[in-house]
Amino acid sequence: MAYESVEVDTGLTVDQIATVFRRVIRSGNPDATFGPIEIGAGQPDVYAAYAAGKNLITRWCIQLFVREDDGSRRVQVIILGSSMLGKAWQGTRNTYSAALGRSRAEKVVETIRSIEGELG
Repeated sequence: MAYESVEVDTGLTVDQIATVFRRVIRSGNPDATFGPIEIGAGQPDVYAAYAAGKNLITRWCIQLFVREDDGSRRVQVIILGSSMLGKAWQGTRNTYSAALGRSRAEKVVETIRSIEGELG
């Protein structure tokens, strides 16, 4: 599984970031599923969640990680995608589209930046 990430620093609270994440994803895909990501013991304090969905033939999945960083939050959105070899080997049923995930991740980060600009 290949992945890439989009990151942004923000003064928004973790709750505000989680709300933006859910609203942006739901606006583009009302049937998207959400869930928590368990962080292992001994790891830093991190809020982690995922969103996943599909269109007629393609699935997508992104992960959200929020870390506290001296009064601000570091937001990282991971875009999961399958390589061309993976798609050839497993078909579209068991793979993720990086392009669909990227568009959703970029929209989440753009919205966070927009809200940050409005507040600042």
